Amino acid sequence: MPTLVDAHSGAVTVDSLRICLALDDAATGEKLIPAALKDAIMAELAVVDDLPNYQNLAVRVVPKTAPDNAFAASKVARCDALLATHGNDPVLRAAYAAKRAKEKYAAEKLFDQPALTQARQAVIDALNGLESRLAAGTGPWLFGVCVTMADLFWGAELIRTEDVGQGHLWQENHLPNVAAYYARLCEIPALQSAILNFPSARLAPQKPAV
Repeated sequence: MPTLVDAHSGAVTVDSLRICLALDDAATGEKLIPAALKDAIMAELAVVDDLPNYQNLAVRVVPKTAPDNAFAASKVARCDALLATHGNDPVLRAAYAAKRAKEKYAAEKLFDQPALTQARQAVIDALNGLESRLAAGTGPWLFGVCVTMADLFWGAELIRTEDVGQGHLWQENHLPNVAAYYARLCEIPALQSAILNFPSARLAPQKPAV
C-alpha cells in the first residue's frame, strides 16, 4: 500500500489518489489541479481510480497454468503467515486480519469468468468515454494546453492497460484520439522517469487478452 508520512506533522496518508491530492495541495506554485478545473479533474480521477486494475493485473502476473485467483490466494496465505508470527501484537493483528479479509473476498468473488468479463468491459467503457471527451476537447490535453493530474493518472493507467495486454483496445485505429493522446502522454518527462524508463516498472510484453 503506498504510504506518505508527513515528517513535520506525523500525519499518515495511504492510497495513491489521496497521496497525490495531498502533495498537490501542499505544493507551491502551479497546481496540477487548478481551482477552476477542480470538479472536472476530480471526476476524471474518479473514472481512473474506479477501474478494476486489481483483477486485470492479478490475472496477468500469475502463471498461465495457475487459477485466475492465485495472486489473491497467495496474499491470503501471506497474511496467515504474518498473523501467525505477529498475532500477539493487537495493532498488527488488526491490520493483517483486515487485509486478509479483503484478499479472501477478492479470491472468492472477483475472479470467476463473469467477474473478469465485467472487469474487462469496465475498461472498454472507460476508454470509449475517454475517446469521446478527447474528441470533443481542444487538446492536446484533457483540459486544454496544460497537463493536469487527470492526464498523469490517465497516462499511468494506459501504460498499465498496455502492460496487461489490452493496448489493442485503442490501437489499430480503434480509438484514434486515445491512441494519439497516449503517444503524447508517453513524451511527458514525469511519466518517462517514473514508469516508462524506471527499472522494472513495466511488465514484460504480453499478447492481447481474449
